[in-house]
Amino acid sequence: MISIMIATSISFIIVVIENYVLHYSWTFDSSRSHRSAFPRFMLMSMTGFILNWLVVYVGVEKLSFNYLLVQAFSIFIVVVWNLVISTFFIFPSNKIETET
Repeated sequence: MISIMIATSISFIIVVIENYVLHYSWTFDSSRSHRSAFPRFMLMSMTGFILNWLVVYVGVEKLSFNYLLVQAFSIFIVVVWNLVISTFFIFPSNKIETET
């Protein structure tokens, strides 16, 4: 049987790669090179992971809030973080829209 920590780590890696591919090709339809976009995406993902851990740690361990409420808040924070960083740093739009 595989340990929970190994399984969680493998799942995290698979999800990050899947999210990168989907964001690059579908959500943001990026033309930025993978050499530039992928390291930035990994940095964003690792920062989001750390941000999630810190919010949960402080909320549950230090402030004794309900872990489900803290996790819900943490998910919101990380989703907003990911959206802002993806939009302006990883996959900025190079397309100029003009009115006709």
